[in-house]
Amino acid sequence: MSRALFEGIIYEARFIIESLESCGIRIDELVVTGGGAKSRFWLQLKADITGKRVVVPRVTEASLLGDALLAGVGAGIYCELEDAVDCACAVKDVFEPDPSVKTTYDQRFALYGDLYDALIGLSGRLAQLPSYS
Repeated sequence: MSRALFEGIIYEARFIIESLESCGIRIDELVVTGGGAKSRFWLQLKADITGKRVVVPRVTEASLLGDALLAGVGAGIYCELEDAVDCACAVKDVFEPDPSVKTTYDQRFALYGDLYDALIGLSGRLAQLPSYS
C-alpha cells in the first residue's frame, strides 16, 4: 500500500514535469530537499519514474540554508547571493534512473494518465455532493 502511494505521488510529479516540458521548460534534474531527501528508496523511485536524475544536496534543510546564505550576504561575508550559493551548496548524492525498469514505469504511467482522464469527470461530480455534517 505504501509503495502504491509513493508511486502515485511520483506519477503526478512526472505528469507536471511533462506538462512543463511540453511548454518549452527544460528540466534535466530534480533537486530534492527536506524530509523527502532522506529515503534512498523514495529518491531512486523518483529517478526511475520521472526518468530524471535526482540530486540530493549536502544540506537538505533548504529554508535554513537559504536564511543563512542571505544573512551572509547581508553581513558582507559574501558579495553576491550567487557567491554564497556556489560556496555552500554541494552535492551529497545523485540517483540516476534505472533503465531496466523504464518500460514498466512507462506502461504504468500511461495507465495513470488514462485513469486520470477517466476520473476527472467523477471528481467534478463528487465535488457537487453535499459535505458531511
